Amino acid sequence: MGTVAGNTSGLKAKQLRSLERLARKRINPDDIIGRDLARSLGALSAELNRRIGLLIHRSGKVETVIVGDHDRIVIPPLTTIRTAGGRLQGLRCVHTSLGRVGINDEDIMDLACLRLDLMSVLTLRDGLPELIHTAHLVPEPVAGRDWVMLTPVHPARQQDSCIELIEALENEFIRTRPTREVDQGLDRAILVSVTTGSRGRAADSMAELNELARSADVLVLDTIIQLRKQIHPRFILGRGKLMEIMLRSLRLGANLLIFDQELSPSQIRSVTDHTDLR
Repeated sequence: MGTVAGNTSGLKAKQLRSLERLARKRINPDDIIGRDLARSLGALSAELNRRIGLLIHRSGKVETVIVGDHDRIVIPPLTTIRTAGGRLQGLRCVHTSLGRVGINDEDIMDLACLRLDLMSVLTLRDGLPELIHTAHLVPEPVAGRDWVMLTPVHPARQQDSCIELIEALENEFIRTRPTREVDQGLDRAILVSVTTGSRGRAADSMAELNELARSADVLVLDTIIQLRKQIHPRFILGRGKLMEIMLRSLRLGANLLIFDQELSPSQIRSVTDHTDLR
């Protein structure tokens, strides 16, 4: 059975049991979300007047039910992370939208930083499923974007296999990755420096970090230096740059981020909660 997470305060026992029933569901893996599950999800979301999300494994099993508020959900830290660099998460997120609004910027942020298979939003009309809006990452930018949107579809009219799509995407990420020497068993890292000082000083420090990483048998795939007027108190480098780095890690096959400065406990939590890399 999957787990229930998020904003469950104030819910009645019957409503909590309904959420637990969602967590026991399993669907046809080829569907983004099953027709019956979409109806149950929409009805409960409308009853609670809260967004509800599902993290669904490629096998079709519901791993986590996420309860949000009226406007958003917060995906909890993922405990079953696929550590293989350059791989998608193996989970897709499907959540409701009470305002009939599809994919938004926060959805794209979660899609990229958590390297989800898919991000889907189920819009509702009078508590009934209307359309599934879906986005996925791409190995190469399309029209200047690192993701594409699928044509919205009603849950009862899904025809294409999402598993075939996901596997094809993952194979394409692997195919377009730069060819390197065999690195079996090694961590593959992107080195990151965020500084309010000069680029030259940051570059010198990065060179030292690069040597330290190599001496620790870490394969360095890329180095990124960001100059900022001030360090972001939560993400150290800003959410947009974090998303860019996560996309870079997926394309290069990285499984590790190494920062060239000491992070505060809150910054460590924010980065680890919003990414799937170590």
